[in-house]
Order: sequence, then C-alpha cells, then structure tokens
Amino acid sequence: VGIHDGPRKRLVLARGHAGIKPVYVADTADGGFAFASEVRALARSGMVSRAIDRNAVGDYLRLGSFQEPATIFESVRVFPAGAWCEIALDSGTAPRARELPVRTYWAPELFPPDGGDSGRDWQGEHAALLRDTVHDQLVSDVPVGVFLSGGLDSTVLLEQLGGEDRERVTAFTLGGEITTNDEVDIAARSAAILGVRHTAVRLGTSELAEWVGEGLDAMDQPSYDGVNTYLVSRASRMAELVVVLGGTGADELHGAYGHAARLAKFIKLVNVLGPLGKPLGAAAAEVLGWGKGEIAGERLKLLVDAVPDTWKVLLEKRRFLTPSRIASIWPDCPQGGMPVPALDLAQLAKQIGRASCRER
Repeated sequence: VGIHDGPRKRLVLARGHAGIKPVYVADTADGGFAFASEVRALARSGMVSRAIDRNAVGDYLRLGSFQEPATIFESVRVFPAGAWCEIALDSGTAPRARELPVRTYWAPELFPPDGGDSGRDWQGEHAALLRDTVHDQLVSDVPVGVFLSGGLDSTVLLEQLGGEDRERVTAFTLGGEITTNDEVDIAARSAAILGVRHTAVRLGTSELAEWVGEGLDAMDQPSYDGVNTYLVSRASRMAELVVVLGGTGADELHGAYGHAARLAKFIKLVNVLGPLGKPLGAAAAEVLGWGKGEIAGERLKLLVDAVPDTWKVLLEKRRFLTPSRIASIWPDCPQGGMPVPALDLAQLAKQIGRASCRER
C-alpha cells in the first residue's frame, strides 16, 4: 500500500505481514522513483528500464519462481513483506529502490513463544486456529467452493467444515490431461465421505494448451505453480464458483509427503558413510540414471553434492529444472548457486515449529 501524506510531504509504503499482496519499487529512467502492485504496470509505464535480470531468470529456471527481492527486470525490486518505510518528498532527490529506509514491523523471529511453554497443547491450539480461520473465510453472500485434490492440504480444509457449512460448500477438482496422476476419483471419494457436494472438470489436450497460453498472458511474472492456480481458478469459474478456498502451501506445515524426515535420514546416511558417502552417492545416481533416466540420476547427484548443508539439500529437493535441462534451454544461463536467505534459518525454523505445533 502507498499513502501520500500531502501536508507532511511524505510517502509511506507498506506491505502486509505475510506478503500476500506484492509491492514493487523501481528507479525511473529520469532519476525518479516509482511503485506499483504489478511488475508489468511499471514495465508498461515507459518510466523504467526493461533490461532483463539474467541472474533472476536463472533462479526462476532453478526454482520455478523469481526469488525476492529480484524480479525479471533489473530495475524493479520487491518491497519486503512485514515492512514499511517513509520517504521524504521535499528532499529534492528521489530515493533509490535498493536503498529505501525499510523498517520491519513483523517477522516470525520477532515474536518468540512465551517462556515455560512445555505444558501447552500446541497441536490442539493449531487445530482450533485452523478451524476458526476456515470458518471466517466462509463468510460470503455467494456460493463458496474448496479446491480439492488428492493431497493433504485441501482435504484438511474440507475436514474443518461444520455440518451446515458442508451443506452449502462445493468441493471442486480439476483433472484430465492436466496431469499424469488424475486425482478426480480420490477427491470425489473424500468429498463423499465428508458429505460435501463435489464438482469436477476434465481438460483435454487442446483445451489445456489454450488455457496454459492464456494463463501465461494473465500472469504478472511467470511462475511454475501460477499456471496450476490459473487453470483451476478458470475451471471453477466455469462451474459458477466465485469464492474458492485453497490450501496451497499447507502440505509442508502439516507434515505431508514426509520430505523433512526423508531428507534428514538421507543427510545422516551420507554423513555416516564419511569419505565414502559422496562417491557411493554418485555411483547410486549413475545407476538410478540407467534405470529411470538421466534426469532422475542428475537430481540424486545434486542432492548428494549438497550434503551436509541442510538448506541446500532442501532447495535441491525443490529444484524446478536440473542444470542439464537448463543448459539445453539456455546454454549461457548464469550458474550461480541456489539463493540462501540472509537470516538464521535454524533459529527461525525452530521458532515457527514451536509456534505452530510440536513434531509428532
């Protein structure tokens, strides 16, 4: 959000604590300063340079999205979440986008849990908070839906619905050629068990190609997950659903997939093997490549090479395209390493974990 304080000749910029709504800032070609809620708004204004940030594009190919504060353009930066700044408009010079006097008003590490919390029911508190949050999001004067896949995140949302809510909510699933693992049947069974009306749309090959193209046109910046969100949102609108809840991002919070446990065991195994760990891992990757293809083998080799750095191992698990695939698309792609946040990740993870629910 931007607030122009005319009498005080000040501009206040701020972004929500979770960063759901973006704010972008940029230096203009004439030495000024601009901000907007979309990168393309700044690009189409004609005021900022449209030079591509090659390193940011490299990160997109590696991770499937642009990594804040970078954007696809060198001149445009992302204003941080949970922060604000005050800019003087009477100083005679515009601030630089990379040098804004940003102040943090919210961050998980600023709110450590209360001391003496060993007796608290973290799981119970988390469950109650989730249930109340879902209930609040159902307040609407139009029909409400829930994006339902075969995963944990959306199913958990559906389970939070009370009896009356289950009667008025529609569970929606997108299937067909969009994926090799069609989840319509399992989603329909979940909805039936919970007593929720279920609607499904299956896309054919021609429809999928058309919709993906339109989704890319609709996006501000390209994003791997953004295409999926566009497809399911458009399909739900065809089903006359205007307000739909989604559980995107909740899988990891609720322990789905078992990534954390498996990666921890993987790191421990490589470390236990000592000097033989990485050579044996490389050999295993080569064998895997023979059986399941070069990409699978390359991914395992990347995981092995990232040990013992837990953060790098996690990023390799989340990797979008492997180096060989990137090289086939863009031979001159910058080969920088995975971006690592400049904060104490171990301490932050510990605080977030304690503040949500205890490990089972």
